[in-house]
Amino acid sequence: MKYLSCVHTHTQFCDGKNTMEEFAREAFARGYRSLGFTPHSPLPYENDWAMKEEDLAAYKAEAARLKNEYEGKMEILCGIEWDLESGALPQGLDYAIGSVHSFSKNGVHFSVDYEQALLRKVTDELYGGDFVALCADYYALVVKSALRRGVDIVGHFDLPTKYNKDGSFVNEEDSRYLALAFDAVEEILRARPGMFFEINTGVMARAGKKMPYPHEKIMKRMLSLGARFVLTGDCHALSHLDGGYEESLRLLAKCGGKEVYLLTAKGFERQSLS
Repeated sequence: MKYLSCVHTHTQFCDGKNTMEEFAREAFARGYRSLGFTPHSPLPYENDWAMKEEDLAAYKAEAARLKNEYEGKMEILCGIEWDLESGALPQGLDYAIGSVHSFSKNGVHFSVDYEQALLRKVTDELYGGDFVALCADYYALVVKSALRRGVDIVGHFDLPTKYNKDGSFVNEEDSRYLALAFDAVEEILRARPGMFFEINTGVMARAGKKMPYPHEKIMKRMLSLGARFVLTGDCHALSHLDGGYEESLRLLAKCGGKEVYLLTAKGFERQSLS
């Protein structure tokens, strides 16, 4: 099947490399049915990757302009990647991806995906080299994020493994690590049955991993508990559109998945893998 959508897209309003208009033009040229924009939500501290509060109105206006321009040709969706550390969910959006990128330990605030050297430093200095202990804190926050009212999709579930392509941080099939991930999945789906999780290929495009989030074993557990999936590129550049989609759909099928969902203006639409 051909999956003609991406609803996790970063542009000029946060840390994206291309404008909303450029993404819309490229997505339309590829025959997309829907394109959703998700700037990183404003954060209460200085950073170089999230949208500024004062730019929210301009973002919504540009989304409205593009919706009008592509009406009847491609659906434009105005979303947000709502960080757990952000304030209230802004009004007037079509959907929200709930994500955790940063948190604090012993009074030290850090991001788990900003750069590999930083992740190694905080693992060693704040967790005594125990990356699984860091992940325990992370997954507890992912549950908190996913259970907020207004979250439609759980973002990049196992994000801390972004820089783990060589296995230097953790064996992603280690029982101690997987138990944390499984417990988080179960808690989310117990409270929100049928929750949508993204299969996020951004880690393939930007960190060189061969497969997307979530890991195969985590994906299998999610499927066994009734999770539903949306495929996204977590695009920060035009070159990320479609990247890793074919591999991800094959992985989903390998894990026993029969369907994937596509987000449209009318809601989530089921797409059979067969």
